[in-house]
Amino acid sequence: MKSRRASFQEGGTYRARKDFRFHGRTFGRGAKFPWRQLSCSARKLFQLYDNGFLELDGSEPDDKEKRREAGRKAAETRKRKAEVTTASESAKE
Repeated sequence: MKSRRASFQEGGTYRARKDFRFHGRTFGRGAKFPWRQLSCSARKLFQLYDNGFLELDGSEPDDKEKRREAGRKAAETRKRKAEVTTASESAKE
């Protein structure tokens, strides 16, 4: 099953996906993870991301919001098409 998470980006900005400790600091869910300031290597950053501790900053909420918006637009389009179809059928009678 393909993951819906964005692919790993070495230069990206990350936030904690769940609570964890790194180099004696605790990062709560949603907290920014300043990996450059912490001298976190790219390999360790990838491991944290791959194991679900980190996510790209803003990636998942944006994706969810985009899917919601696409769903709303599709529902509106279906509703309009149904109204047009009903109106055209009423005009034929």
